[in-house]
Amino acid sequence: MNNFMNRFFTFRVVIVALIIWVGLCLLIAASIFLLPPFKVINVVPTAVITVVYAPTPAPTSIPVAIQINNPPGSTPAASLIKTGDYVQITGTGGEGLRIRSAPGIENNQLFIANEAEGFDIKDGPVTAGDYTWWYLVSPKDKNRYGWAAGNFLVVTARP
Repeated sequence: MNNFMNRFFTFRVVIVALIIWVGLCLLIAASIFLLPPFKVINVVPTAVITVVYAPTPAPTSIPVAIQINNPPGSTPAASLIKTGDYVQITGTGGEGLRIRSAPGIENNQLFIANEAEGFDIKDGPVTAGDYTWWYLVSPKDKNRYGWAAGNFLVVTARP
């Protein structure tokens, strides 16, 4: 009878272990299929861009402005400017000078030249409207060229 009891208890333990194992498998399967999934939060890092502007070089030469008393209605310093001169934009109050595609304020504006920016005179003078116009080309950037009113140009030494 002792042998029978050992088999009975061993068989009973194996059956109980199988029932527990099947129960745990069913519980895990039920939790996988029946419970709602966890919310996944996608965190995308935000890039921070810092713009650092390069310093502008200080002028190496001091522009020399020549003061002339012109009669009313005439272009200041128009008689001093000639083809081949180096001029700087002046008298715009920091707003810059509109450089145009042809002489005259009715023509298209190509860009705005900055106060104190230097240009080479390549052509002119041409009178249109109330201004004497000069064809300018930047010695630093050959894509910056056009016609400018002489009232806002002053002949200066080339840097």
